[in-house]
Amino acid sequence: MGTASASLCASSVGTRASASMAGCPSRCPGEDRMSRSVDHALGPAVGRIRRALRRQSNFSATTALGAGYFAVLIAAHLVMHPHGSLETTAEIAQLVLCLLGLAWALAAGRRLPRWAGLVLIGGVAAGIAVAQFAASDLGGLLSTLFLVPLLAAYLGWGFRPRAARIMLSAIVAVTTVAALVNPSLRDPDPVVAWASVYAALVSVFTLEVSIALVRGLRRALRTDPLTGTLNRRALRAYVRAHRREGLWVIGIDMDGLKPYNDRHGHAAGDLLLRDSARSWQEVIGESGVVGRWGGDEFVVVVQAPDEQAARAVLGRLRAASPHRFSAGVAKILPNRGLDHAVKVADGDLYRDKRRAPGRVPRTYPRRIALPAPDPAEARPPRQTAYTIVCIAAAGLFVLSGLVDLLGVQAALSVGLSVADVVIGLLTVAAALAFGHRLPRWAVLAWVVLVAATTFGHISAMAGPVPLVEGILGLQLVAAMLGCFYRPGTARAFQLVVVSAVGAGLLFADPDVLGIIGPGPVIIGIPTSLFLLEVVLRVRLRLRMLAQTDELTGALNRLGFEERLQALARRSRRRGTPLAVVAVDFDDFKRLNDDHGHARGDGALRAAVALWRDGLRETDVIGRIGGDEFLIALPGADTARAAAIMQRLRAEADDSWSWGAATLRQEEQVEDLLLRADRALYAAKRRRPRARGTTRQVPLQPF
Repeated sequence: MGTASASLCASSVGTRASASMAGCPSRCPGEDRMSRSVDHALGPAVGRIRRALRRQSNFSATTALGAGYFAVLIAAHLVMHPHGSLETTAEIAQLVLCLLGLAWALAAGRRLPRWAGLVLIGGVAAGIAVAQFAASDLGGLLSTLFLVPLLAAYLGWGFRPRAARIMLSAIVAVTTVAALVNPSLRDPDPVVAWASVYAALVSVFTLEVSIALVRGLRRALRTDPLTGTLNRRALRAYVRAHRREGLWVIGIDMDGLKPYNDRHGHAAGDLLLRDSARSWQEVIGESGVVGRWGGDEFVVVVQAPDEQAARAVLGRLRAASPHRFSAGVAKILPNRGLDHAVKVADGDLYRDKRRAPGRVPRTYPRRIALPAPDPAEARPPRQTAYTIVCIAAAGLFVLSGLVDLLGVQAALSVGLSVADVVIGLLTVAAALAFGHRLPRWAVLAWVVLVAATTFGHISAMAGPVPLVEGILGLQLVAAMLGCFYRPGTARAFQLVVVSAVGAGLLFADPDVLGIIGPGPVIIGIPTSLFLLEVVLRVRLRLRMLAQTDELTGALNRLGFEERLQALARRSRRRGTPLAVVAVDFDDFKRLNDDHGHARGDGALRAAVALWRDGLRETDVIGRIGGDEFLIALPGADTARAAAIMQRLRAEADDSWSWGAATLRQEEQVEDLLLRADRALYAAKRRRPRARGTTRQVPLQPF
């Protein structure tokens, strides 16, 4: 320690001397004291900000972002745009409301009620309607239209679909009527009418895309990726929603699944779990749900009037099950919740195990027949959410092109409108023909063509319609790219369309721009970029939750498989090695049986924490079963993986076995995982028989 300190001091002295000789004065003691004073003064504020950010849920964070963004826009609009007294009063009220909403969302965090978002939406929508009614020029009226799609996205993320659609319909109706009855417009203006209709269509598109995105991600968030049953999070939500209906918990623990996996492999064990869960769901029907609590542990929640009825359901589950299991029953008390009931049922379950300690776990033919799965259900649907969104987006551009053809006279504008229609129709035809096989690059090519025609429309515009359509098109493209593409790709192609709009403005007629004013550009373009970032944030946040194991914080099966596919593609492209390690805890079943599931859960969490501390940030950890994990080590071969795992196992408190395999040229990921699984079980067979979870003799590299 002393040597290290001396070396550090010598290094510091040498650095200061070099700096002084080079003409850079060293830091004086007064500057050090000032720096410490600043850090001391800012420390509490920075700490409070960090604590506030950690308290945020997806809803509260989105609310805070939206409120802050609207506050900035309103303040900028107040400064740069002339206002009447009514418009000024409305915007000041909006500004105050947004600032209060921002502070409330940050302070409340996860406790922010949904009605707070409704109040904020209602206030902003009312301000937009007043601004459209009181606007003294066309630019001020059009500027506020570009905010409605942002409100639609927020409604789609934060509220139930039916409520979101009703609220958006009310907002669109009020703002459209306010724009059409604006007293500054002596006659009904077709520009305002078409701009309002097109903004309404883009808003509906944004709402439906947001609803579809959240619905799909929430389905993944609530479902166990292996068995298709509910996960812990979804089970708790089900109990909260049906708490007054007399619910009972049946805890199930599959007997002897570990030896079954050792004999037949994980693929056979996974099939057995899926088959068992499917048979149980067939038995209980609509009277309850089946959820996977752990590796071979399930929770069945059923509605029953008393314990006798609940145990009768348990008897039917045993008769239908393809594999023997131990079980316990407990009532869900209104003031204790699901976790307490599972703990009580766990005690009953282990009493059931002790009543027949010598029974041989076996798999036997089922006693009731299940309907055979329909092969058509295994095939992906012809049209997915991605292709439906692409068809809708291209259809809106076709509609705008047809409307432009009705009002343009210049040959260039006619040609551009025809190009819009043709490109849109070709995109729709391709999506209908290819269905779920539609390549992602095809839609990106369509975005580039749209950017080119948008540049032509704006540079040659004789009125405000092309600019309105271009800016609303920015928001439409932002919603689509944010939902279905990676962040880097989405931002790059969004900037392509934004650049096309900006370049078109450079070549546009100054007289037309003078009529419109700077408001639509200053508000519309930043709003489209903000919409893209918020869509990306919401999507990635929900996706992260859907792909994370709730117990350990590692990736679940769905998330790990997706990351592994990406790592395999990069390994083949760069020619670098990729090792996958399969890990399985030794005698984990005995640990749970002797000490309870809480001790087993603690062992899993501790192991994942140890691996995270001992691995690189680029390494990936996934939990694919109860005590079964996979670790991907990019850039490592089998020998390097063996060295890493031996070091980690030497530091572990609980015993586990592992086997590694390296990706081969032209090998599928499934084959790589199969070889790692075989290596794991070969390692298990070579290990001495373990007792409990004590450390074992180190294994030679496989």
